[in-house]
Amino acid sequence: MKAKAFIQVLRTNDWWNNIIPPILGFFALGQLSLAPDFRILYMFGNVFLLMIFTAIFGFFIGEWSDIKDDTKAGKKNLLVGKSSSFKFGFTILSVIGICFFSFQLRLSNFDLYLLVIAQMLCFILYSIPPFRLKKNKLASLVLDSLYSGTLMYVFVFAIGRQDATGSLVVLFIWGFLRGQRNYILHTLNDAKNDQQIGIKKHWKLI
Repeated sequence: MKAKAFIQVLRTNDWWNNIIPPILGFFALGQLSLAPDFRILYMFGNVFLLMIFTAIFGFFIGEWSDIKDDTKAGKKNLLVGKSSSFKFGFTILSVIGICFFSFQLRLSNFDLYLLVIAQMLCFILYSIPPFRLKKNKLASLVLDSLYSGTLMYVFVFAIGRQDATGSLVVLFIWGFLRGQRNYILHTLNDAKNDQQIGIKKHWKLI
């Protein structure tokens, strides 16, 4: 696969422009309570790479599971024709990256690792059969709002405090509402393709 096509498969523009920057920003804000030192720079690097591998995992399995529906809708899918070994191998590589950089953070609060697990579970429930909840209007709204930033906002902001509760409730609510807004706008823009493949989750403007 050519480098340009490979980048398109991962839909880097989506997560590089809209997801990674705010996550890194909330990580930086969460570190304000700590004295600046080399440890923070080390953690920043690990958080950055963790977010990259997490985004790759989510968008890759999404593209893979959409092959059949994309073909039906006449939509280009760059994983069509790729071998199963390539698909499985790349998915496993992304999971290894997530696990490695998560544990490199050496967090003392296990609840924070649960947020990473929840993020991956949201991707799986949303995209992969037999769940494939992206075809359910309410479930897809909730899952998309969670994995599109909310869980990772809370995760990275809490790292500096080693706490995923309390004051983070406001951040969670804000991220969730932001995710709902983005999801509805995306659904309105993609209504034609969804109708062709039988997904009934359209939101009408009043």
